[in-house]
Amino acid sequence: MEVTVIFRHAVALGSVALAALATPSTIAAAATQADFDCSRKVVAIYRPGPNWSQFKERLSDHLDYVKAQMDAKTMVYGSPLSDQSGQPVGGLFVYDVPNLDGVEQRIQADAFVSNQVAVYSVAFWGMCQRKTAAK
Repeated sequence: MEVTVIFRHAVALGSVALAALATPSTIAAAATQADFDCSRKVVAIYRPGPNWSQFKERLSDHLDYVKAQMDAKTMVYGSPLSDQSGQPVGGLFVYDVPNLDGVEQRIQADAFVSNQVAVYSVAFWGMCQRKTAAK
């Protein structure tokens, strides 16, 4: 008897929730590309390379590279990737450079890459933000 009552209440509540969702005032229009401001960036993802054990030894040189790229305003974001314990497992870097080749040329100067501490891949990324409504 108790299960039946609970089930009936659950069905009734579910029906009310569906009815509320179906009212015209709560239905949002589907998003389109016009709802977003996007700028094309290049993302580089680093993963452990054959010499990952040299991470600590090469970190200072790698950070010098990152600082130089940020100072030149070619790299706009950069951060290590970590596992649940906080141990580094790679890195993610966002470049404001128009092509993949330009980023790959820059990456070759990174001590992590030239010393095979890390391997990398690059791809275009359409960094998008929602447009704010006009007031």
